[in-house]
Amino acid sequence: MTSIAQLAALTVVTAILGTGSWAQETFTIKFSADSSSSGDVCQNIIPPWKEAIETSSDGRLKVEVFCDGVLGKMGDTVDRVSSGIAQAGWDLPFAYGARFGALNVIGLPGLYEDTELASGALWKFYESDPQGVKSALEAEGVKLIWTQAVPNSSLFMTEKLEDNLDLDGAKIAIGTQTRALMVDAHGGVPIRVGVPDYYNSLSRGVVDGTWTTTAAIASYHVDEITDYYLFGPFGGGYTFAFMNLDFYNSLPDDLKAVIDAASGYERSRATGRHIFDFEEAYMRDTMLAREGTEQHFLTEEEQAAWEPTFEAARNSWVEATEGGEALLSALSEILESEATMHGN
Repeated sequence: MTSIAQLAALTVVTAILGTGSWAQETFTIKFSADSSSSGDVCQNIIPPWKEAIETSSDGRLKVEVFCDGVLGKMGDTVDRVSSGIAQAGWDLPFAYGARFGALNVIGLPGLYEDTELASGALWKFYESDPQGVKSALEAEGVKLIWTQAVPNSSLFMTEKLEDNLDLDGAKIAIGTQTRALMVDAHGGVPIRVGVPDYYNSLSRGVVDGTWTTTAAIASYHVDEITDYYLFGPFGGGYTFAFMNLDFYNSLPDDLKAVIDAASGYERSRATGRHIFDFEEAYMRDTMLAREGTEQHFLTEEEQAAWEPTFEAARNSWVEATEGGEALLSALSEILESEATMHGN
């Protein structure tokens, strides 16, 4: 009798606890990134967000990170997250072509040098819903959680350029039409290659160099087979992270607040600050530490010679993009406002 009574009492207590704070439901976020598990994105960009989410939620939110394209490849991770294969993801918007065209304005040459400032500006630009990009993304069931402007792209070559104004027929791996235009204008041959394929394309001689960022070089160890690095205001780019909107909406309000607090404008600025520091340190401590490597920054004269190409690239983008002039003007104004706000 006693045993039956004790069992009944335990059942009641368990039922009560099951509806109380001691047995609150936990949620798992599968985070997909087609970036090397040993690279900066998976080692240093996603982990701080994961830690903030898990700590602030007292463990009620768990983040499992899947890198190396396990759950989604570059150019389709947004769709994987939208369909619920993953609850969150990271990707390169340029891999989607015109799909996020309005935001691609950030990649034009000569717009910024400060990646922290530019990342915050890009977030505000996105929030203004340029050409309905934000609305369209949310209609697909995806919520942006941060943006990250990356340092200006550079030329990474297997051999030293004899003339920094003349690519002299060199085949250059590119990922955007703007970069293709600039390569062509200076005598090179642009070849579209996905970032994960840079190493193989260079090692097999398919291309002689890449036009990309130091972070991309580091993620795929391309620095092992490139020796000459040319820097200038060649134009930046950006990455973004996002979440399944239905998943977000399914969370209790306090966990939504945890996601919001770890995302948005300040998270975007933090990622922008990190990527600048990371690239600077990687170039100094790893790339230039290898014997036989050399970096060159465009001189004033060389930059002046490149400027007509930069202007042509900006004009080409404006002409090819619906409302391009207004988009460039709007982003430029936000960049200027951010510089004033933060004393730059």
